[in-house]
Amino acid sequence: MLEDIFLTPVFVMPPSVSPLSPHSLNVSWELPPDSVTRGKVVGYNISMISEQSPQRSYPVVVPQVLYTAKSQELSYIVKGLKPYRIYNFTISLCNSVGCVTSASEAGQTLASAPAQLRPPLVEGINSTTMHLRWLAPEEQNGPSPLYQLERREPSLPAPRAMVMKGTRFTGHGYYKFPSSTHPVNTDFTGIKASFRTRVPEGLIVFAASPGNQEEYFAIQLKNGRPYFLFDPQGSAVEVTTTNDDGKQYSDGKWHEIIAIRHQGLGQITLDGLFTGSSATTNGGTVIGENTGVFVGGLPQGYTILRKDSDQKQMKSSC
Repeated sequence: MLEDIFLTPVFVMPPSVSPLSPHSLNVSWELPPDSVTRGKVVGYNISMISEQSPQRSYPVVVPQVLYTAKSQELSYIVKGLKPYRIYNFTISLCNSVGCVTSASEAGQTLASAPAQLRPPLVEGINSTTMHLRWLAPEEQNGPSPLYQLERREPSLPAPRAMVMKGTRFTGHGYYKFPSSTHPVNTDFTGIKASFRTRVPEGLIVFAASPGNQEEYFAIQLKNGRPYFLFDPQGSAVEVTTTNDDGKQYSDGKWHEIIAIRHQGLGQITLDGLFTGSSATTNGGTVIGENTGVFVGGLPQGYTILRKDSDQKQMKSSC
C-alpha cells in the first residue's frame, strides 16, 4: 500500500500588480499546477518588499507580510499607500510541509495632486519689477509638475503699519466702498483688518451679490467669537478659530484678523496665533459682482436675504 508523500513546494510565479487608485494596488496570482505545489495548498503570504519614490534612485526596503490568504483566494487589495510610488511584492505559496517564495514584482500607484506647496518667495527689484522664486512641493505625488504663476488684484489695500488710530462705528455707522473694491469673478478673497470692541455681536466686513444674495462674504463677531462666512453660490462655508479655547475677542483690545478664501477653502487667523479652516467641495468656486463692500455695519433698512447669516451692526470701535 502506497502512502502520499508531501514535499515543500517547488516554485510559484511572481504576482501581478495593477493600480486601482493613488492609495491602493491590486495584487493577484494564479494557482500553480500540482506538480509544483507538491501537496494541498493551505495558504499564501503576500509581502511588501520595498517602496520607491520616483525622485529617488534607490528603493527603501520595508519587508513585511501584509496578508495571509486562504487557499481559495487569488487576489488582495493593498490600501493605505502613497501616491505615485513604486512598490515591490512577493507571494509565498505554502502547503502542509513548507513554503516557497516568488521573485518580486513591482507596481506603481496612480498620481494625485501635489501637496504642501509653499508660497513663492518675492523680492522687490525696483518700482516696476519683482523677482519670484519657489520650491518644489514637499509631496510631488506625480510626474514633474507644471507651475502657473498668478497675480491677484488686492482688496482693500493698505500699507503695512501698526494701528495707531482707527474709525469708530456707533449705532448704524458704516463705510461703503465701491463694488470694484473686491475683484469680480475671482476664486480668491483676502482680507486683513484690525478691530477693537466691547460688544460681542457686530459686523466687520460684508459684501453680497445683487438680487437674492446668492454669493457673499462677511466677517463678523458672534458671542465675541470671530467668523469668516462666504458662499461662492451653492456652497456656504463658516470658519472660526479652533485652537484658542473659545476665546472672546470683544475685550476692548486691538486684534488683527486675516481671512482668506481660495475657491471653497476658507482660513482665518487671529493675532497671528489662532487659526481655523473649513472647506466645501460642492457648488461654485468664484464670487462675482457685489453691491458694495460695507465695513463696520450696514445702512438702516438694508435687508439680508440669506437665512444662514445673522449679521448685526458693529456698535463699538473696530
